[in-house]
This record gives sequence, C-alpha cells and structure tokens, in this order.
Amino acid sequence: MKISQNRIGLIFTYMMDFDSTTCWEYIDHICGIFREENAEIYVVELVASQEVRLQRNVMKSRLLAKASKRNTEWTTKMIYETDSTKRCVSNDGEMPFEKYIKIDNTNLAPDVVAKTIKEKFSL
Repeated sequence: MKISQNRIGLIFTYMMDFDSTTCWEYIDHICGIFREENAEIYVVELVASQEVRLQRNVMKSRLLAKASKRNTEWTTKMIYETDSTKRCVSNDGEMPFEKYIKIDNTNLAPDVVAKTIKEKFSL
C-alpha cells in the first residue's frame, strides 16, 4: 500500500478490547502499514459513560451517517453486552504510543473534542 505524501491524514475508529491479544495485534498491524511509510501516528482514546453512549446510539445524525447503526435494538443490546464482557477503556500507562491522548467526551461537544486533539498534537 502506497501512502501519498500529499495526504493530510487518515482517521479511523476502532472499538478495542484491551484484554484481547487479537485487538492489540490488529492495531499493531494497522500502525505498521503507516510506520513503513514514515507516517505520523496519533492515537486518541475516546471514553464516555454508558448512559451517554446509549443516548448517542439513537441520535438522528448518527443514524443518518452510519447505516450499520440503524438497528438500534441490536446496537443497544451490543453496548450492554460489550460493557459486561469486554474492557474497552485502557488502564493508566497502558497505551504504548508516543502520540496518545485519552479524552472523556461524556460531557463534551464534538468540536471541543476536535479542538482538544488539535491542540494536544499541534495540528
């Protein structure tokens, strides 16, 4: 995979189970693709309370943007199931990335989160 030097960047999201070796291997693989091209990697961990995630799960803007989330009965069930079976929030000091930030966005608007990320990494 050739990554153009003219690109501004790539953002992708991934819900990680921090106790899963497979998840860690996947992240290492994805980062490796970009390391091979000497690309900078910034890791942002977003966390929010279950209550807020359930509210966001059924927001009109989310449902319009993400076809895979439109079965809200299933996605709500998955939030509860995931929270009870997986560890989706890192422990302090666990993330091995030089350029990393964890943001609790429970009470933050998306533009505030974006500004925080931009300022943290001087982007």
